[in-house]
Amino acid sequence: MQRLAQELLDAILDCLQDDTESLRNSSLVARAWISTPRRHLFRRIAINSFFAVRYRHNAHSFLELCDSPHRTFRVALQSVVLDINNAELLDKILDALEGTSFTELFFIDYFSENDHPGALTRLGARLPPQVERLSYNSPECATGTDLFFLPASLPNLRSLVVHLALRSIEKPTLYFPPPATASLAHLQTVRLRMSGQHLAQALAWFQATDARVETLDVEIIHYFHNGWGPVAGINAFLQASREWLRHLHLRVSYDDNSDIDELERVRRAADGPVDLSPLTNIRTLHLRSHDLEAVCTALDSLPKELSSIGSVEIATILWPISGDSDDEGESDATCQCDLAALFARLARSMGGAQFSHLLEFALLIPDVFDEESVNAVGRLFPLWKENRALKVGFTHSSDHQEDSWRSVSDLLNRLAKRDDED
Repeated sequence: MQRLAQELLDAILDCLQDDTESLRNSSLVARAWISTPRRHLFRRIAINSFFAVRYRHNAHSFLELCDSPHRTFRVALQSVVLDINNAELLDKILDALEGTSFTELFFIDYFSENDHPGALTRLGARLPPQVERLSYNSPECATGTDLFFLPASLPNLRSLVVHLALRSIEKPTLYFPPPATASLAHLQTVRLRMSGQHLAQALAWFQATDARVETLDVEIIHYFHNGWGPVAGINAFLQASREWLRHLHLRVSYDDNSDIDELERVRRAADGPVDLSPLTNIRTLHLRSHDLEAVCTALDSLPKELSSIGSVEIATILWPISGDSDDEGESDATCQCDLAALFARLARSMGGAQFSHLLEFALLIPDVFDEESVNAVGRLFPLWKENRALKVGFTHSSDHQEDSWRSVSDLLNRLAKRDDED
């Protein structure tokens, strides 16, 4: 039988990239068949130390594989998920990964500052310098206050995610390395989920480094009905990044803190508006909040002469606090928003000249509403409905930031399902 050229063979095997069983079988046919299946099978690995329903413990089997004299998979590694809750085991895995060339790291932090002081600073010193994408996620039990020492140690970093759990927002002040020691010249994308206080600290640090962030995706953990939380840090960053910021996503997630009076949560005034007036080069803008008035105020602040923006997404979500009702079923702590009036207000804001060039306009409403509500909202925006730029849909509770812990968790579920099927 005439032998196929290696390029043709690789192209054929590439067609199996989503078929794990066929890739495994193909890798056993001949030595010439190994490299392509190996590249797809080991492109992304998730190493975890848990026995759980969704995925099984594989950390020790990974170490055994690394110790094999016949191992060849290390050259294929591109993306690594570290879901390890044992410090000693994590050190062994980092030893096994030494010398590999993976460029993506998803790290779930289970090491509290009290039990492992400075753990993240030491971890940062051990990461390979070629890492370009880093996702740091803390579950509710821990958040390292030195977490920003991780990105500061990666000179080729292009994308950073820092995703903090709700219960971590009461942590003390985060610690940052001196800006002059952080090599973030290649950093383009930053996605942050944290409280407004921590967000202000993080943005001030990025502003003091040499980072030129083109995509900022922020999810603010907020207690109160009105506004975005502390906005001074956001506005200062937007002003400093006005020349190179192209894509801005601002989202609010509401935390039900029982220590705060529910009436105060509804009635407390906003800390101030988000000022988008410096953004003369913005391309895409996504805003998500229950407070549509705050969204409209932000939209109104965009320069009227702006012509660069091509895509806008506005998502409104429900106020999660119902309040204690009286005998008539009413509560002073219940949200009193008039959605009809607020959507009419949004229509006036979107009528500005800065939005006349939009190619895409997505408007999302809570999924508790029906299709008639969707149609009614769409009728308020005839310009974009006529040119088919308008898309009205639902805001889903499952929507979350790219590369966040929730998306990584979904990835682990998919990998586990794939392994179980095989």
